[in-house]
Amino acid sequence: MQIESEFFAAKLPSEPGWSGNFFQYCDFKAVVEEGGNVDSVFNGCTFAGCDWYWTLFNLATFVRSKFVGCKFRGCNLAGCILVECEFIDCEFTIDSFGGGCSFKDTRVYACSIQNTTGAEGLLERAL
Repeated sequence: MQIESEFFAAKLPSEPGWSGNFFQYCDFKAVVEEGGNVDSVFNGCTFAGCDWYWTLFNLATFVRSKFVGCKFRGCNLAGCILVECEFIDCEFTIDSFGGGCSFKDTRVYACSIQNTTGAEGLLERAL
């Protein structure tokens, strides 16, 4: 399903959900998610103040998207593709069991990372 120019606050409804969709020019503000899978495509989206815990971003694609003040706690970003994205004032931290974020097989192209902690795994993947 294609979702364009929508605004989502606090929680994404079960429809459209995080899986198998194409989000374009959407804004996500203060979305809090625990667990779950995010495998959609995001083009030109903005994520502000979002907090993800144990979320699996496996195979998600982010193009020209911006993350501002977001927290990723023990998240798995395996096989993601990040193109021309910005991470500003974000945190990639451990979960309550001491497990960190994983970036296995993630590809990073022309992204910028500013004042963001725990992003070393992303920087290693930059092409």
